[in-house]
Amino acid sequence: MGFQDVCDYVPGKVAWFAAGRPSEGSKGDTDRAGTLARDVATCAVDDTIGGVAGLFRDTDPIVVVTRDDVVVGLLRPEAVGLPDATLVSAAMQPGPSTVRPSIVAAELAQSMVDDHEDRVLVTTFTGHLVGLIRRDDLDGRS
Repeated sequence: MGFQDVCDYVPGKVAWFAAGRPSEGSKGDTDRAGTLARDVATCAVDDTIGGVAGLFRDTDPIVVVTRDDVVVGLLRPEAVGLPDATLVSAAMQPGPSTVRPSIVAAELAQSMVDDHEDRVLVTTFTGHLVGLIRRDDLDGRS
């Protein structure tokens, strides 16, 4: 058949998409959360509020990640009011809800409307951060 670069992805097609791997067809990459996700500030659990306060952008949270970029929590802008020496681990909200990079934008938009969510984190099925999507990023897609 002439293919040069072929591999057998044992976990399967759904796992491939959930890991944020490229896709083709009627629902290609441009219509999936993994492509639409924007960068978001990150910090570690052992950082201090004083050390991360300058990372806040608008009303977006800071995502608390491990050294491997696995999401463990969210730090909301209200945390800036805490003493500078406060550890992020004491102020974060653990275990935030996430979606996979493979979710189609229209489905995600409707879900966010139904759940009254303004923003959602996108992670791989292993919990690695892909980015953040605001509901207004999906306008016209529900």
